[in-house]
Amino acid sequence: MAGNTISVVRGDTKDLDVVFKDSTGSAIDITGFSIWFTVKSAIEDLDTNAKIQLINTSHTSPTNGSTTFSIGSDLTSGLREVSYLYDIQYVNDTGTSKKSTSRGNFVVTNDVTLA
Repeated sequence: MAGNTISVVRGDTKDLDVVFKDSTGSAIDITGFSIWFTVKSAIEDLDTNAKIQLINTSHTSPTNGSTTFSIGSDLTSGLREVSYLYDIQYVNDTGTSKKSTSRGNFVVTNDVTLA
């Protein structure tokens, strides 16, 4: 799923619903999976320098492959109006399979109302 774009207004909250499917389009059971959502300025930035990094271990509907990342306004309010890079990666319940499933641009636009 390369080339995807996620857009957010600086200072806003965004819920990002993600569904994991296999090559046939069937849902992947993500019960017990750890799933990362990471936003960085550059690919070579260390994870400790990520602009946003969220880890989900509790999922919306794991047997249907569904998880939701809640990106709070506290995480977006300090971002500049630029295009960052993001990816979503999971590690299965046994720790034997690690896979990046989506990557692309995380685009931040300025907010108008500052209240």
